[in-house]
Amino acid sequence: MTAMKQFTTTKDVQLAVGQLWTDIYRDGARVLLVTDFAEPTTDAKGRARCQVSYRVVVRDGAQTTSARVQKIDADRLADPKLYALVTDPKLLTWVRGVQA
Repeated sequence: MTAMKQFTTTKDVQLAVGQLWTDIYRDGARVLLVTDFAEPTTDAKGRARCQVSYRVVVRDGAQTTSARVQKIDADRLADPKLYALVTDPKLLTWVRGVQA
């Protein structure tokens, strides 16, 4: 069995391993690096659900090398009221430089 590299949420948001997401409701927010997906399940309403594994790579504006893997529901991570996909090229380069 091969590990999943991407997942599409119930709102058609594409999540992928290696993406960076950030909290949108506070300054100096965490940046989350998507590392893995659990096997999708189906809830009672027939919707696909999936747990996303992530590591915090930036906390309070400073780089961090957290080894702790945490999980979040894919639909929650893709909720635009809570999180945003990091698209700033400078931040992407800075974080990816740390991960290399």
